[in-house]
Amino acid sequence: MKKLLLILLTICLVGCSSNEPLTPLKGFLKLEIDKIPSEYENNYNFTDLNIDVYLNKQDYLDEVNKIYSGNFNSEGKITISENLEYTQVYFVDIYTNDNHLSNWTYTDLNLKNGSDGNILITAGNGDYSGTILLQKESRILIGEWNFTGYDGHNHADHDRTEKTKLIINKDFSMSTSENYKTINYTVKYEYQGNSVKYISTTPSDDQYPYSGASASSGGLKNPNGLSIGYDPELKFIHFHDYADEFLLFSK
Repeated sequence: MKKLLLILLTICLVGCSSNEPLTPLKGFLKLEIDKIPSEYENNYNFTDLNIDVYLNKQDYLDEVNKIYSGNFNSEGKITISENLEYTQVYFVDIYTNDNHLSNWTYTDLNLKNGSDGNILITAGNGDYSGTILLQKESRILIGEWNFTGYDGHNHADHDRTEKTKLIINKDFSMSTSENYKTINYTVKYEYQGNSVKYISTTPSDDQYPYSGASASSGGLKNPNGLSIGYDPELKFIHFHDYADEFLLFSK
């Protein structure tokens, strides 16, 4: 009887212990800034770089529920381990307070179990140091901008929409709000770095006043030459849009 009870007790202990959840391995984000761009060296130190870490895309976009928030050291290095799990992909936000320097660069924020090494970074075991390449005048584009005027035209005068604003989101989506003959247009784009991808015109581009538009022609459109950039001296956004116009926006 004693032997039987001992066997049953052993089976119970083995079974119970096998159902206990495994403790996740501790993860590390060991990061190093490649360099501060030469034209910014007199204005910023490595310690001016903030870093926030998020567990998921939505928290990253909304900038809530930070797992970690701090700054790089004077050598441009940081090691983070608190609340991190080994092999987990984290969303990393690096920026100066004025957003002139950051790690905000076009990437696929929906990568599954993947890492781009700049925004989406996998926690390692502490042996590997990831190198971050800083972007100039990119994160500063995020937000709502007011139409200021035209920076030139590629073609003769014609009816144009009344532009009102440009919105650039942290998920790289962007749009302009425009009006023509009581029709409110929303032209959607995707930010891809210095270039921009046209997505759609709502409600439709059928009545949009493109240059040369007529009953038999859709007019002059610019699907492949779109570009955007920020002028830090004038504090303007220069945007070459789908209607082949050179636009200026400011805050």
